[in-house]
Amino acid sequence: MAFQPPAPKALSWNCDPIIAQCKSHGHRNCHVVDPSGARPAAFIKRCGPSLESEASTQRYLFQLSRSGANAPLVPQVYDVFCDSTGYTYLVMEDIPFPTFNAWIKEDGISDAERSERTAIAMEKIADTISLLLGCPLPADLDKMGPVGEGYIQMHPFFGMEEAPLKFVNPLALEKYANEAISRLPGRPTYKVDIKDEQLIFCHSDISFDNFLYDSSSGRVWMIDLKSVNILPTSFFSLSLHQHRCHDKLVQAVAERLRFPVSEQLELLGMARMIVIQSGVRSFANAPVNTDTTTTVSGWIKSIRKQKNVSFAVVTDGSSDQGLQAVLLKNKAQDEEDSILKKLTNGAAVRLTGKLVESPGSGQSHELVVDEKQPDSIVVLGECDPETYPIQKKALTNEYLRDNAHLRARTSQIAAMLRLRDNLTHRIGSWFSSQGFVAANTPILTGNDAEGAGEAFRLALMDLAHPAAESPSPTTSEEFFSHPAFLTVSHQLHLEALATALSRVYTLSPCFRAEPSATRRHLAEFWMLEAEWAFLEQGNDVRGVCRFVEAMLRNVAGSLVTNDSDMECLWKGNSNPGNLESLQKTFGQKDWWTCMTYTEAVKELEGAGVKFEYAPKWGKALQSEHERWLAETLVKGPVFVTDYPVDLKPFYMRLNDDGKTVACFDLLVPHIGELVGGSVREERIDILRENMSKAGLVEGGAYQWYEDLRKYGGAPHAGFGMGFERLVGWVGGIENIRECVPMPRWSGRLLL
Repeated sequence: MAFQPPAPKALSWNCDPIIAQCKSHGHRNCHVVDPSGARPAAFIKRCGPSLESEASTQRYLFQLSRSGANAPLVPQVYDVFCDSTGYTYLVMEDIPFPTFNAWIKEDGISDAERSERTAIAMEKIADTISLLLGCPLPADLDKMGPVGEGYIQMHPFFGMEEAPLKFVNPLALEKYANEAISRLPGRPTYKVDIKDEQLIFCHSDISFDNFLYDSSSGRVWMIDLKSVNILPTSFFSLSLHQHRCHDKLVQAVAERLRFPVSEQLELLGMARMIVIQSGVRSFANAPVNTDTTTTVSGWIKSIRKQKNVSFAVVTDGSSDQGLQAVLLKNKAQDEEDSILKKLTNGAAVRLTGKLVESPGSGQSHELVVDEKQPDSIVVLGECDPETYPIQKKALTNEYLRDNAHLRARTSQIAAMLRLRDNLTHRIGSWFSSQGFVAANTPILTGNDAEGAGEAFRLALMDLAHPAAESPSPTTSEEFFSHPAFLTVSHQLHLEALATALSRVYTLSPCFRAEPSATRRHLAEFWMLEAEWAFLEQGNDVRGVCRFVEAMLRNVAGSLVTNDSDMECLWKGNSNPGNLESLQKTFGQKDWWTCMTYTEAVKELEGAGVKFEYAPKWGKALQSEHERWLAETLVKGPVFVTDYPVDLKPFYMRLNDDGKTVACFDLLVPHIGELVGGSVREERIDILRENMSKAGLVEGGAYQWYEDLRKYGGAPHAGFGMGFERLVGWVGGIENIRECVPMPRWSGRLLL
């Protein structure tokens, strides 16, 4: 007799009677599922105390439950509830279901009966899924199973364990998919809106490598190596090239989706072979499989040679921790013919062997390579150990700056570069989540945004004369008809864009012809700058400070950990204990300290410290003052606001007292000023007066800046942060020259 699962109950839109009915019948395991991932207290209170724990209020559309002898339970939908705030809940109960798997595979039934049962199972499962998702599934759901295996693509609670499909909270999947997109090459800015997708399911063992982004269609898709699951209608995957059924899967993808495989697939596969497969970092938690070989490419960081075996640490820059390779010598080969002779520090190699658990301390895995196997050791580039500048000994920062083209091979500089990458990625993600548009502002400009006269002026070379006879470069006026400079700040251009896009930011290079050679200054550096219009708090500069703090906590807070990169960076700090202090700073519950310039001067005057420059109201705070405020007085970050008008640029908003402007500097320990920002002056009459005092009215070079106020000007604010200073603060790097790949400062320009 054919098994007929009970049909799901119809939806209703009144939650209270359904919950009451469930409880009156003794259904103690009745629970509410919140697809939005949030549980308003009022709703929890109304439904009773049993919903107050994570265990009883699940965030998945399907919550799996097991009882007895692993009897599968299927959540039965009783109701879908939407409250006035827009939150949606599913009221469900776990109902025992006999396993479809056993029913479909029952011995003694004909192939026709098995097919009929399969169709019934698919239909009933699709009904339940459609009910939960609130929309019908595609008619060809049964065609989305595995490739050539004959299994039905189902969830484990139906007993179909061969293909562990799992249904997830749509918002959780949306976040997951967007995180996957952000990790793709080029970091696309496209964001998935799950409401636009046709299917809401993914595979339980997917990884970020399974996701790709199709820029032509604006779609995200994935592939699983056991079965083809679509999100939503088109895909190909780098992962195909790592699978033995590559050709079969590619053909299946093209046939089933009626979507041709991209012409770029082979190129992408090659990119994966080059970029992803050799990633040393990926081997840290890799499963051990001695039946297959593993290939890694990288540079030898260190090597110890013994009679019959050598130990080499190979790194490719993906992690601070290299992979130890155990190189077994071919005893049948003459010493002079052994390729092991060519293995030296710095040599580029490709090693193929078995990835095994390491019996030694310091690493979880090691690669066992047998020289007897063909192409197991390939030297891609030799390195002369006698002249190689990066030796295994203590190398000073000054020495490494002289060898800037090779210093990224040292652990600390490589860790710094990975930190820069991490921060860059997080900055983009955070600003995108806040509705900001990434803007590409010009490098060449006719304005000096800071008005400090520290800009590099462009000049044309006279190519008509040989270099030895060439006169001094002519001015750039010949090219642009007026002087041109390398930008010192992108603020003014960002303000122009903010009047159209509301919220904009940029992370771009800036240049300052500052003769200072301190550990805090560079001639070429990167600045994170942001501008946003329609301030909700008027000219309250403290609201801007809170915005900056929220950004820093989100961007940098989670990076201040004890991972290997941080340990590598902070071990070079003169006081490694500062890392713990920094962790407390990002973890504290209260807002960071905020004080006015006037209050700061009073603190400095009463400090009882003999400063080189005596603090006085109306005078600029010196580096020694900034560090004392952050390191001694506050012992953490401190916002100093409302500086005297004469100390700040013309564009900052004048306060009601007529003496100060609505601005701030964020001072942090061991760095000094990290961020500077202000509410911008939107009142055109005051702005024009400020510009006149600064000598910027004559010639009309800044007329366009006045126009931003003249034509629909709105209250707005912004800030700028030295990116290298952020890297130094987070990474405990004491000299800014070690916070950039190739530093440039007064009197120094290598490469």
